[in-house]
Amino acid sequence: MTDHPNLELLRRGYAAYDAGDMDTINELFHDDVVWHVAGRGPISGDYKGKEQVFGFFAKLVELSDGTSKVQVHDLLADDEHGVALVTESATRNGRSHEGQATHVLHLRDGKVTEFWDAQVDLRRGRVLGLSATTTLAHGRRTSAPTSRSGPAFAGPAIALRATGAAAARRSAHWFSQ
Repeated sequence: MTDHPNLELLRRGYAAYDAGDMDTINELFHDDVVWHVAGRGPISGDYKGKEQVFGFFAKLVELSDGTSKVQVHDLLADDEHGVALVTESATRNGRSHEGQATHVLHLRDGKVTEFWDAQVDLRRGRVLGLSATTTLAHGRRTSAPTSRSGPAFAGPAIALRATGAAAARRSAHWFSQ
């Protein structure tokens, strides 16, 4: 049984990112790609089009002193979606952090059209400059109720819940330090 073509697209994309091969990533992105970075930090926001997305990558490299890495644990893909289970890591000003995340991608005609980065451990928001309570659902970000139950996944939305008000208070903006 051969793998789905979108699974190969994800493999190529993550290998290219790991190697710093922006030419290959450029080939894999739709011209109108949209990149969603949740939170309220200096890198949070919606980046529209290749120019803005590559600008985001450059800012991430700058703010992490070139140490931002993504280690892939598993990839899933079908005709329209891709999911990557990853560990993200970075160091800034001598402070290091590593945390798990789920990347959700919309795929069309062999290209990435939209991307969301859903953090599993929202306490890492204090390191990456993201808010501690975020819901990612069909491209919209809103505050989610806090809960001590940890990450929650419901329906088509990926709803992430912080581990309580203390986690929200610890959500400092690492990249702005």
